[in-house]
Amino acid sequence: MCPLNPDWYYIRAAAIARQIYLRKGAGVGVGHLRRKFGENKHRGPKPNRFSKASGSIIRHIVKQFVEIGVFEKSTDGGRKISKEGMRDLDRIASRALAPKKKAKVNPNKPKKGTKSGSAKPKTKATVTKPSAKPAAKPAAKKPAAKKTDEKK
Repeated sequence: MCPLNPDWYYIRAAAIARQIYLRKGAGVGVGHLRRKFGENKHRGPKPNRFSKASGSIIRHIVKQFVEIGVFEKSTDGGRKISKEGMRDLDRIASRALAPKKKAKVNPNKPKKGTKSGSAKPKTKATVTKPSAKPAAKPAAKKPAAKKTDEKK
């Protein structure tokens, strides 16, 4: 069963590419990656034990990277990163780490959703809800007036 994140496959593929990138000269096999991505198996009241990750998913990702030329077979066994793959991963990493440029705002141009540009467009955050009126305080009791008609 796959994780809840819909992008889990791409995240795992990026993590595998990173692991092989970090071990530039040495070959990395599926067995090493299974141990790397494995985790403790929860067995109820018994103590947890380490369990390897799925080999079929890792094998499939590695095959796809070989097909597009990012990885190549190593003479030591396993796979290593190719020169083209290293260049591509460096380019992607530099793009991800580059500071983002702020969009220039033209002060003369009206904002979207308004006629004059001076008022904010109404969104859920800017719409104010009418506040509930506080309950009126009960009037203080006045002392009872003395009756003058009383018979003694």
